[in-house]
Amino acid sequence: MIKMNALLFIIMVLVAVPSIAETGTLYYSGEILDFLSDEDPSIQLELEYSGVAVTGLFVRNTSGKIFILEGGFQNSERMNLQVFSNNIYFADIKLAKRISGDDNENYNSGTIHWIGFLFEQGRESKLVHLVETETREKHPAYTEFGRLPGGAYLMDLSYNPETGKQIYDPENDEMVGKGLKGAACVGNGVPWADCKLNYHPVDGCYLTEAQRKTCRQGPFDQLISGITGNCWAYDKGPGLQLPFQQGSISMFDLSDVEILAIDKGKAELAEAKKVAVTKESVRSGRNFLNRPVCKNAFAHGPMDLGYLPVPLPPE
Repeated sequence: MIKMNALLFIIMVLVAVPSIAETGTLYYSGEILDFLSDEDPSIQLELEYSGVAVTGLFVRNTSGKIFILEGGFQNSERMNLQVFSNNIYFADIKLAKRISGDDNENYNSGTIHWIGFLFEQGRESKLVHLVETETREKHPAYTEFGRLPGGAYLMDLSYNPETGKQIYDPENDEMVGKGLKGAACVGNGVPWADCKLNYHPVDGCYLTEAQRKTCRQGPFDQLISGITGNCWAYDKGPGLQLPFQQGSISMFDLSDVEILAIDKGKAELAEAKKVAVTKESVRSGRNFLNRPVCKNAFAHGPMDLGYLPVPLPPE
């Protein structure tokens, strides 16, 4: 019995250790995108991997300023780094791994990407995109375009993907309730990896399993049937005429949705005006809010009110 437990422990440790590099140094071309700044977003990174621990540095190409990094893996698909300047901590970088497939025209199949967000203290998050290179030289895609093409969209989250509760009102540009701070799985900046995807994060409708698979790929550029978009952000160009996701109205008034602890038991719909969402129901993946089923995984976003065929999904 002891030998069996020891064997299971060894297997668990091996599974937990990232496969990209048990020990060694890897290099990255990268960008930290801040659309409110004129500063060159390009950076070069050198990361030293030792098991689940990661250390290293990155250099801003324009200023030449060096930042020290310390962190590690939550698992082989997630990397969390702390950023230091002059030995003073000032930011976190939360990243999720993505690997280019055969359908990506800008990167060879198997190219390693790390995409996520940098959270500065007291400031808004900034999109981070890294591409693994063989040397300290810039990735060929960066050299060709002067940037890393096909990186990611900024996210337009209006609904908590797990609970379906509205957390942001895009029409009035304001947070609803506790906003993003009230959506724990969103807090690390990579909700496509952290959240149980039950409801569309932009449109609020119920996701099918096939649509969830698309959403789990993250907020990256996708081109299907000539429509550019994804599960996490919607096109905002002029003259966009896409049908809204919602095809019918929910039978419940969801203006008062709350999360109940599991030890309080399953929520019972004693009143039609109140839907209580338990952690158990979130894990079930069922349409516990009785929302309309999404027509597809792509985000349509709010439309001009004169064009909307039906009201926005309820909170």
